[in-house]
Amino acid sequence: MPISLGRTSASRRCYRRIAEVAGAGVVIPRTVLNIVAADPDDNRILECAAEGAADIIVSNDHHLLDLKTHGSIPIVAGVDFRRILGMK
Repeated sequence: MPISLGRTSASRRCYRRIAEVAGAGVVIPRTVLNIVAADPDDNRILECAAEGAADIIVSNDHHLLDLKTHGSIPIVAGVDFRRILGMK
C-alpha cells in the first residue's frame, strides 16, 4: 500500500524514510520466543524485530506496550512514534 506524503517537507522526509525502511525486505525469524503468554501472536512481532535488528517497535497493542522494550529495542505507541518524528 502506498504511503501518503504529508504537506510539509519534514513530513515528506519522514514518510520517505519510513517507506524506505519498510521496503527493506522480509524477515524470517529463526528463533521462537514465548515472552507474551497472554497473546502468543505478539511473540512473532518480537521475533521479527530481534531477527531483523529493528531500531524500534511501533505498536498500539497493550501486551507489547506493557513490555516497554525487547532487549535493547524500545516499544512505543503510534502516537509516541509520531512525536519522535516531530509530527503531531
